[in-house]
Amino acid sequence: MKSQKHSSLRLLLDVPEDHAIFGFDEYASALTSGIFETDPHFTIGIFGKWGSGKTTLLKKIQYLLDSSYSEKVLTVFFDAWRYQNEEHMLLPILDTLLEYLKREETHWRELSSKLKRLTASMATAMKIKFPFMEFNGKSALEQWQAEEQVRSDYFGWLSELKEALDDVRSDDPSRRIVMLIDDLDRCLPPKVVEVLESIKVMLDVPGFIFVLALDELVVGQAIQSYYGQNYSVPSKDYIKKLVQVEFRLPPLRTQDVINYVQTLQRRIGRIGGQASKTLAQVVPIVVGDNPRDVKRFINAVLLGTAVMKNIGVTVPVSQQIAFMAMEFRWPGIVRTLASDKSLWKLVGEYVEAIVEGRVPVLSEEEAKNIKEMLESKPGLDSYLQESPGKELLDLSDDDFNELVYYTSITREKRKAEIAQDKIDEVLGELTEHEKRVLQLLFGILDGRPRTFQDVGREFNLTAEHVSEVAVKAMRKLRHPTRARRLRDLLSSMDELDYPSQVFLIELFGRDWVKNRPSE
Repeated sequence: MKSQKHSSLRLLLDVPEDHAIFGFDEYASALTSGIFETDPHFTIGIFGKWGSGKTTLLKKIQYLLDSSYSEKVLTVFFDAWRYQNEEHMLLPILDTLLEYLKREETHWRELSSKLKRLTASMATAMKIKFPFMEFNGKSALEQWQAEEQVRSDYFGWLSELKEALDDVRSDDPSRRIVMLIDDLDRCLPPKVVEVLESIKVMLDVPGFIFVLALDELVVGQAIQSYYGQNYSVPSKDYIKKLVQVEFRLPPLRTQDVINYVQTLQRRIGRIGGQASKTLAQVVPIVVGDNPRDVKRFINAVLLGTAVMKNIGVTVPVSQQIAFMAMEFRWPGIVRTLASDKSLWKLVGEYVEAIVEGRVPVLSEEEAKNIKEMLESKPGLDSYLQESPGKELLDLSDDDFNELVYYTSITREKRKAEIAQDKIDEVLGELTEHEKRVLQLLFGILDGRPRTFQDVGREFNLTAEHVSEVAVKAMRKLRHPTRARRLRDLLSSMDELDYPSQVFLIELFGRDWVKNRPSE
């Protein structure tokens, strides 16, 4: 029977950490020293995958610079993804720098009035599509020769910026501006290249240091996509020419992940006792070492256990967590078990026989089927041989059946929510008009798909125009920097709601979805 008392539920937010984790204090301290003690005329690249903690490290570097060297160092944090709809990325970079300068009451303020005038001049030049030089000079010379006046304005602007910064640094050459650039790998290829080219331009001005946080693979794909397959400079070399100092976030050790889980648990104050230990045990096994994924899994556990508590499930929370971890790591196992409840007893006998070094008491056909099922889920047999997974083999039939049933419910709920979050996140990178058109066409918000004519009536547009908008929007979504974030959903297509399935089929193609890679 459903409990009348609802359990409290406080989830973890996907925000940068603000405390010492994973040795980030030590990393930030070393990088900060290098930034301050080296002549200000270089770029540092902080390389790491999505969710690995790049933003956390950038924020820590900014904090150390601001707290220790505020008289000599001006830090500027630039979130590239926020400005990717701007006509050219150099302008928001300069505008952001200007905003930071305006806040200063020190010698840096002298630079703000000069930069304001120079930025306005540069904005005028941008209106006639002024190009930036590329590393291989691809078509740049021809464009520049056609725009001699703009070229002249540009070099005049760059010279004035250099003179203005030289004036600020004249009585103390150790002064410097440190630009910390984040979320570059979330931008479209043209914007990625514009930011990188803008950095190259500004590095011609002594006094600037850039710290870039990026996923090297994603940015490399963006560069390759922008310049084409025939581009003479490999994307890795392109990045190397711009980045003089490389720092790669090291993979987390198992103990680091366990410590992080315990830190997150203290923050939410929700899980205690044996359940807390179980959570710390399963996360390194089922999630891995990505901090963002760790948060996502813990949120899934919090939601699942809260649902089961409200419903009145009496299975110990530690076993609930171990069961959800099994389904999280090996998708589909719960559905397989739910199709035949007797399978679990056979699995238990098979695994116990392995542990005890004996032949399982099963028929030849049963042993073959269980072996094939476990082999299709690499690592599952090991998980069930050790705590906390092996405790699941001791569940009573009633408890096991309850977990199969309610984990299926909460798992499907989580999958749908995660899918919706990912789709919403990617759609948010389109224009508002494009986003709304796709939401209506596929019924992403309300589950009710519409025709081009239906959507046209909403916006007072023709069906043909709606079709053009949709085609353009889907083309943007198919770019690798966006498509890769949605492709993970294909492994669980059968568990998504109908609008999400139709959307993904339209995005990737029916044949691709039908033949999608298995786990």
